[in-house]
Amino acid sequence: TREWVELFDEHRVDVGVSMDGPEAVHDRRRVDHRGRGSHHAVLRGLDLLREGGVAFAVLSVIDFDADPLEVHEHVTALGPAQISYLMPHHTHDDIAEVRARHGETPCLGWLGPVLDRWWEHGTLRTSVQPFRTMARLILGGSSDLDLFGGAPLGFCFVETDGAIEGLDVLRICEDGFA
Repeated sequence: TREWVELFDEHRVDVGVSMDGPEAVHDRRRVDHRGRGSHHAVLRGLDLLREGGVAFAVLSVIDFDADPLEVHEHVTALGPAQISYLMPHHTHDDIAEVRARHGETPCLGWLGPVLDRWWEHGTLRTSVQPFRTMARLILGGSSDLDLFGGAPLGFCFVETDGAIEGLDVLRICEDGFA
């Protein structure tokens, strides 16, 4: 709502919005409480953020069944200040099935073409994770991602039901673990 956007602006809140790609990709996993896809609602929210002058990041969970370049072009066109491609939550219990379907290194297979596109045609105006943090680490800097390194995190996750979690990836360990 406009009220939330004003609150974000007033308190300089960094906003990250989950958007996994074009409508068909996004709506496979991102549904509302009635089971309807949320792509159009997310676009309306992004319009409100832009109208209110609030910069935002897009958090996009990698979907190995989606075309990575189609996803990247869609997400880039939304105009985020940052894009964060997030690894899907898998454990040693289910990774064999994922590798059987998508190859031995499914994340590299998906992120490789995105890195090439960003490197060859992207701009530094849009920061792309995890590439930015990888470059920082290679150059001797520190990590600001839970994916690399062990520094304390400076963020939290607010779920659609209002629940607040420190690190959402811990949910794969057991229900309520996060």
